[in-house]
Amino acid sequence: PTGPTGPTGPTGATGATGPAGVAGATGATGATGATGATGAAPAAAFGGAYNTAPETVALAAGTPSQLPLDTPQPSDNVTLGTDNVTVAQDGIYQISYFTQFSPDAADTVTFAVRNNTTEIPSATINRTLDAGEVTEFSGTIIAQLNAGDTIDMTVSAPTAANAVLSDGLNSRLTINRISDAPA
Repeated sequence: PTGPTGPTGPTGATGATGPAGVAGATGATGATGATGATGAAPAAAFGGAYNTAPETVALAAGTPSQLPLDTPQPSDNVTLGTDNVTVAQDGIYQISYFTQFSPDAADTVTFAVRNNTTEIPSATINRTLDAGEVTEFSGTIIAQLNAGDTIDMTVSAPTAANAVLSDGLNSRLTINRISDAPA
């Protein structure tokens, strides 16, 4: 016959950890989170001025003369000065320009849109004109401007002459902020 079971002996030492098991399957993708708030749009900044009065702009030899911009257009966050527009905010701006005049003598004339009295190369145009030849200078450019920059339009010639602006729309300058300046 089998005798009675004896008392339980003391617990043995813990054995070594076994190797890691095989990785389980990837779980299901969680739900898409809520859409974040829309960022703020760039602050509006726009404005301009134009001229319709017939005028004669005297051109001193080699010296730029501002084109008149006597009538303001609606504006916001810009200052309309005497024949210029000053921006109040840094940013990328669209600048549209137009003028139409005729010189009173045959000459090479330079039309320019300027930023703080410095010609903007992409808006500087040279043409050789005959006396009385009516010509138009117009276009649109994109430029980075800083708060306080002043934009104007000028015409110049290497010899003294006059630029004759006819009755009706003869000069216009408008600017429109389209973006923040890059960081």
